[in-house]
Amino acid sequence: MSWKKYFTPVNTENQSGSYSPISGGGRPGPARSNYSSYLPDVYAGSPNRIEKYMQYDTMDMDSEVNAALDILAEFCTGKDKENATPFHCFFRNAPTGVETKLIKEALQKWCKIQQLENRIFRIVRNVFKYGDCFFMRDPETRKLLYVDQAKISKIIVNESEGKLPEQYVVKDINFNFKNLVATTPHGTTNTSPSAYRPGRGHSSGR
Repeated sequence: MSWKKYFTPVNTENQSGSYSPISGGGRPGPARSNYSSYLPDVYAGSPNRIEKYMQYDTMDMDSEVNAALDILAEFCTGKDKENATPFHCFFRNAPTGVETKLIKEALQKWCKIQQLENRIFRIVRNVFKYGDCFFMRDPETRKLLYVDQAKISKIIVNESEGKLPEQYVVKDINFNFKNLVATTPHGTTNTSPSAYRPGRGHSSGR
């Protein structure tokens, strides 16, 4: 037995009450009028997605919201006592001493390559703040380059593979390999990497 998700347009012509000026009364919405299917609109996000990010930036200027995000991020990025990284290791079965040592060393090496000691706080804070977080991986160094969420235009999926994402369309690529940043962030004209590097520290609201 299989299940398939689908959308059903609702007929509002004979219903009473006031309509939102955005919906335009009984006219079809943007997904139905602009595309042959609902899928592109769903995976491109809402039309005001970028505006919402800027609203979150404005909210972050409030001292209480700013402090709350700092506290949450700080609580979630503390170092583990056993491996001295921001991650906890859980094993389904009891590991041997050699396995524990190898995993610990590999995790420490990976965190050092990604500079997570300085970046993890800002990364987690941005996840709480925006709800999104994207990276590009350098194929040579295997380092993760931070991508501003506002620069993600859309995601191309493969419906035959269960809507598996195949491509991420990113605009305004501006690589800064020193600070592991792939794009210039939205809402800023400052090209200095230190202005938007996802590292530990307080945001501009405090």
